[in-house]
Amino acid sequence: MICIRTLREARLEKKLTLKETAQFLGISECYCSMLLSGKRRMSLENAEKLSKVLDLSIDEVNSLYQMSKSG
Repeated sequence: MICIRTLREARLEKKLTLKETAQFLGISECYCSMLLSGKRRMSLENAEKLSKVLDLSIDEVNSLYQMSKSG
């Protein structure tokens, strides 16, 4: 079992490109990259969409987001 520590790792585990993830969220690749790395604040709307595309709960997305920010 793989231990996922960041949103980027969660995205890669689902074999999604940054472009695909950004399109699903309806945002630019650049902004998506900043969200996943914790460099920009994530809205509840984007967290909900991300939880669906990554098949995670909102709590898991929030936890990985916090870890991404500190990483």
